[in-house]
Amino acid sequence: SGAPRKILDFAGAPDFIQAAGSEFRRPQGALAGALARRFPPAASLGGRGAPILFRKAVVFMRLDKWLKVSRLIKRRTVANEACDNARVTVNGRPAKASYDVKVGDKLTIQFGQRTLSVEVLQVAEAVRKDDAVAMYREIPVE
Repeated sequence: SGAPRKILDFAGAPDFIQAAGSEFRRPQGALAGALARRFPPAASLGGRGAPILFRKAVVFMRLDKWLKVSRLIKRRTVANEACDNARVTVNGRPAKASYDVKVGDKLTIQFGQRTLSVEVLQVAEAVRKDDAVAMYREIPVE
């Protein structure tokens, strides 16, 4: 229950600058270069080429924690056991509980006779129960 493991936010350029109270940081090194290529002059403040300040956001999260936060599995220990028993696959491969989930990953979870496939849409440290369903999109199983 600590700080996010890795931070950055590419989601949408207009959302980067938020009202006071959000936590911001200046991008450094390779991240600064990647962001400059992705959002060239549009990402600068006032058109002067000044570096934009990006809001901290979680981009990677352990698989067992993501399953619990998204409420696909009720408890993290149960999610951990499901991963250990190869009942969870990520992008077609069995995944360990320590796998870093990213936006765009395709997860398949076997619940007894039922199989659930989802695409990860959001990775967040904590989400309210009503908003948890927005973290993934269910994919029809063929």
